Amino acid sequence: MNRKVWISGDSWADFTSLLKSKMIYEDSLNGRFEASGDLVRTFAKGGSGNEAQFDFMFKYCQLVNRQHKEKLPEIWVHFWTEVGRDIQAFEPEIRRVKDNGKGDRPVLENIIENELCNMIHDLLPYFNGTKIIFIGGQSPVPQKIQEEFKDYIEFLPDWKSDLLNGPLPYNQYMSMLHLDIENERYELCKRYLPEKWFNYYSKISKDEKKILNLIFYTIPMYTSICSIQRWKRRWT
Repeated sequence: MNRKVWISGDSWADFTSLLKSKMIYEDSLNGRFEASGDLVRTFAKGGSGNEAQFDFMFKYCQLVNRQHKEKLPEIWVHFWTEVGRDIQAFEPEIRRVKDNGKGDRPVLENIIENELCNMIHDLLPYFNGTKIIFIGGQSPVPQKIQEEFKDYIEFLPDWKSDLLNGPLPYNQYMSMLHLDIENERYELCKRYLPEKWFNYYSKISKDEKKILNLIFYTIPMYTSICSIQRWKRRWT
């Protein structure tokens, strides 16, 4: 079809990170678009946050717009990753607000989602006429993002739950808390999440990691491939 397709996100869209699942390139989202004759550019990087991906894409769009050497895409697919991975990027804003843990979710999620909304608004003018799809991969797409951009973006809000035919607990911190590894991201969660939320997400993150391993290693790959194909047909 010779359409231009951009894919962004984290390891869920970075084929080199999917090799452990024994997926071959032809069965990846990139490979399937290319098999249809589409031209694919991948920005995704394992472990990346949404902020880092949106920031890079915004700068790339500015460059393309200035140089006029490349067309902007007909399709943009973004695999949503954990909001918790963006704590460091928005730490000054988070530090200003005291979270007493009495709300129905961590305050930092409100702050980060507002900032990400601003970044998406800045990106949208470059994608006029582009089909945009956001897929909840590592984490579900937050409700605020879905509501804010429902007229511009198509959402597959929680692909993990879709693959397992059942809802998983809402979690934006799994990769940072499932092993109790005290790295920088773990420490940021511990610093800015109220104790009740830190303990809660630490527990469900360990459970979710077991489920994630089930997706990568146990569920036959044709399940996820069929899911990709079912959604891909809606984009064409």
